[in-house]
Order: sequence, then C-alpha cells, then structure tokens
Amino acid sequence: MTGQTFLENEEFNASNIQVLQTAEIQHFLPLFKELSELDEKFLLSMLRWCGYGRPRKRELSLWNVYVAFYLDKPIGVTGIYCELEEPSSQCWLGWFGIVPNYRRQKLGSYLFNTTCKFAINKGFSSLYIYTNSANYAAICFYESLGCKKLGLGYEVFPNSNFENFSRNHMILAFDLKN
Repeated sequence: MTGQTFLENEEFNASNIQVLQTAEIQHFLPLFKELSELDEKFLLSMLRWCGYGRPRKRELSLWNVYVAFYLDKPIGVTGIYCELEEPSSQCWLGWFGIVPNYRRQKLGSYLFNTTCKFAINKGFSSLYIYTNSANYAAICFYESLGCKKLGLGYEVFPNSNFENFSRNHMILAFDLKN
C-alpha cells in the first residue's frame, strides 16, 4: 500500500469504505506495519483479540474491533470496549488509527462517526478516549470532532486500576446523545 491513497481526483466517498467487525489476524497484519505509532501494545492487543497469546488479566464486558477497508485493503482500525466495573452507559474507544497514506482525507472522521454509531446501537451514551498526552495531533483531531478534554488519567480516574491506559494519558469524552 505504500504510496497508495484514494484514486487520483477521487473525492472521499463512504460507499468505497467498508467497516467490518473482525477477529481475523490477516486483516490486522498490514495495519501492524503501517501504524507504528500504536507500538507493541497494539500488536499484543490485536493478537489477543484474534485468539493468540495470553488472555487479559481482567475480563472485559465488551470488546469489539472493526477494520476499515478501502477496495478490500485494510486501511484503518477502531473499536469499542468496556471494563466490567464501569457504568453500563459508557464505553471506551479501542485502538483507533488510519494508515498514514489515507490520513487527512476525511476517513478518520468517518471512522470515528461510524464507531459512535456502533456504540449508540449497543446502548452507550458516552465514549471515552485516551491518548498519549504528547500526541497533540490526536488530541486536536478528537477535539475537532466534539470530544471534550477531561485531563490526565490520574486526575480523571485517581483511584483507577484499569490496565487500559497509563495514568499520564490524556482522557477525552464524547457525548453520544448529541
């Protein structure tokens, strides 16, 4: 996929994109190589999702992973999950990423909005997000979509023992009811 993007002179068109829930490892392998900013935690998490490696230390009440395909090629990943002890109205955005050659073409916004629809259809009213506090591009992207910055993990969840984020990650929230 190196050098590939949407077809020459083609506008972003959602009908060219499929977002499918999957646990097939072959859909994630191309993403592992191109989403280097997600580091080895992404690789380990996706391997667990696909049934490889050791199970999580703590069970999740929900974990759905979706891959975005353009012309049958995986170009993005997203998901939603819930920790068992969290309120039933909230979920977390799982690993979210678009391969570099497809960024800044409205696909990220489309994939985020699609993820929100999946969460709404499952009955959630709040979507929480965590990202590296130094990842200003991601924070600005989420804020441009209407997410509200809540603060660092240790400030927002001072007594948390969640394994899903570092206490120094930025926490954002999106109201799914609007």
